[in-house]
Amino acid sequence: MVAPAADEPLPLIAVVGGKGGVGASTLAWSLACALTEAGVRPVAVDAHPVQADLATIAGVAATDNADLLALLDETAHAEDLVTITPEGVRLLPGARGSEPRTPLDGAAADRLVAGLARLAGKADLAIVDTGPGLAPWSQRVCRRADLVLLVTTPDRLAVLDAYATAKRLHAQGQHAVQLVANRCRDAQHAAGVHRCVALACQQHLQAALALACSVMEGEATGRATPSGVAELAQGIRGWTAARATNRLALRGAA
Repeated sequence: MVAPAADEPLPLIAVVGGKGGVGASTLAWSLACALTEAGVRPVAVDAHPVQADLATIAGVAATDNADLLALLDETAHAEDLVTITPEGVRLLPGARGSEPRTPLDGAAADRLVAGLARLAGKADLAIVDTGPGLAPWSQRVCRRADLVLLVTTPDRLAVLDAYATAKRLHAQGQHAVQLVANRCRDAQHAAGVHRCVALACQQHLQAALALACSVMEGEATGRATPSGVAELAQGIRGWTAARATNRLALRGAA
């Protein structure tokens, strides 16, 4: 795997839930672990600055002034804040229970993306857990992403919120959105969830919405990587390798 050069942007995958409780943080962590196992070097980012769901899942202890808020305050660089978890995953943790010292707005999101760019050469891509919904902060992060994974469960309100989130992403020009159907009974159930959201996007937005992967109920609560997430990780691994190959070809042509 050829990492991005230090002067090139770090590929960014945003993971967002239309509402809270759909398992977006768990999905982001599972994906980061699966990518690490596949030989990719992701950095998992807690972009819900005051909740630190990824740090909690990873069992990483809170450290004062060594979290996302320090990056947003510009008091520390991303490379100084990343910790390596027991699973070997690079993690930029959010803060636990601390109020942001700077507004979480579009400018803060731009500082996050710029800060992550410093990790190019040390990581292959960033997996950013943006938290539920689309506040101005997470909207900007998603707009800057190369891919947005929109997580929903079969719950009716979750499906409605997933479509509403897809609509807002579409309105801001982000069309690289794929759905993750989480906590489904079986593959047929997942296909039905996807079909419901995808048809709404096609009819009302004239936009296609692919299914990135599905996670079954038992898999969603276990420690092992869900099979759908493992397959998604392999696809992303191929995507990052292709980007690296194209980058080297362009350098050679120059």
